[in-house]
Amino acid sequence: MNKLAFVTVAICLANIAVAKKVKFSVDMTGQTIMNTGIHVTGDFQVAAGFAGDWDPAATSMTKETSDTNIYTVVVDIPAFKKYEYRFVNGDQSYEVEIIPEPSRVGYDFNDNRWLYVDSLRNDTGFVGAIRFGENAPAGLRLIRFKVDMRKNMPVDSKGMHVVGGFQGNNPAETRLYSFGNELYEIIQYVSKGAVNFKYVNGNSAAGYESVPTACNVAGNREVIVSSDTVLDVVCFASCGSCFGVGIQPFYFTQGDIQFVEIYPNPFTDKTTVSFGGKLPEQLRILDVMGKEIYIQKNIKQNQFPLDMSSLEKGIYLLEAINGNAREVTKLVKE
Repeated sequence: MNKLAFVTVAICLANIAVAKKVKFSVDMTGQTIMNTGIHVTGDFQVAAGFAGDWDPAATSMTKETSDTNIYTVVVDIPAFKKYEYRFVNGDQSYEVEIIPEPSRVGYDFNDNRWLYVDSLRNDTGFVGAIRFGENAPAGLRLIRFKVDMRKNMPVDSKGMHVVGGFQGNNPAETRLYSFGNELYEIIQYVSKGAVNFKYVNGNSAAGYESVPTACNVAGNREVIVSSDTVLDVVCFASCGSCFGVGIQPFYFTQGDIQFVEIYPNPFTDKTTVSFGGKLPEQLRILDVMGKEIYIQKNIKQNQFPLDMSSLEKGIYLLEAINGNAREVTKLVKE
């Protein structure tokens, strides 16, 4: 059975819904262990009874058995909260792990790991420890689910969930967290192969999304996982992004081009441009000084993906041209 982020969670007392025992666990296979030991640090430490948050020496981890490289510690912290953390090979700040991008918070340049503790889950199984400086436990792959609820408000008071065979088909099992803008997400660990799932507004079958035919596989969404996977953001009950709710064009001349949406925007490496009018003859990306740094001709689809992974972080202009028609909007790479 899978679990939220990397943890094993169990309720201390069956009738207590505000705190949970959370088991932090890390696999140090292949690492040279420092004499000062293995620690975990994060913004949970004060809540767990330690003197300060982000103290790399305060929360030591113990080797589970003499013949393993797994180190663990169990803490009691409030539920229904998001926590950030890092593992430490030693007891100094410079000895913290470097966390791969799929596992990071990822917003406002935040490169911590994160988890959401949901005390509705009272019998979470243990799937194994995350490998130090990597995305997932040995033999498993990270998958990061993301759903946009901006066109399907309000969100149920019981929260957003994802359901599928990977977590036992329980709509109350895997709750998602929002960092803002009604975008909900969660990290899970799965075996290689097909992962079938759907999003749930609430925690019961009554809140299941209706997956459109274009992306419906036996009533669900499906993704083939071969490596650590961050899913594209989709609009609830849709195959694509939520049209009409992205950054809108701030300048255009007369013509029949229409940017319906650029989403996500801001973005990290990739975004998708959606057109509602006549397709442009060409797309250009300009820097803030007006210098052309990218051009794409022969646009043949209303949704056009842009890969800007080679560009530096900053603000750019996206220009669509069709004859005398010209439309410009802003791109923000974080």
